[in-house]
Amino acid sequence: MKPVHNEISDPVYKAPVHRDPYPDAERGFDTAMFADPIKRGTYLATIGHCTECHSERTRGISDYRSGLGRAGRVFPEGSTAANLTSDRSAGIGGWTDQEITRAIAHGVSRDGHGSSRRWRLVIMQG
Repeated sequence: MKPVHNEISDPVYKAPVHRDPYPDAERGFDTAMFADPIKRGTYLATIGHCTECHSERTRGISDYRSGLGRAGRVFPEGSTAANLTSDRSAGIGGWTDQEITRAIAHGVSRDGHGSSRRWRLVIMQG
């Protein structure tokens, strides 16, 4: 069987993208890390670009050292990124996998309310 060559175009971003280097992503990941649920979560949050919005920002720079996943980023339309840490009261530590999946895929929070307009746009843009 002959190999197939597919041209892949550069990504087209529909909104400005701000990227601060994320330390774990810069070091890279290996398959042995996936056995640890925390490291697997770090990997998933990295490839999903979650920490770019869901981390505190100080003077316009993402605070990955002490604000990783702790929310606080306010967007122009007034919405604030949610806390994604494993804290059971402030974050999503008390959520089930199904509740997290529903929030990510459908924009419906644990208590049934819709997520921010910003997140609904992210979901629609895929």
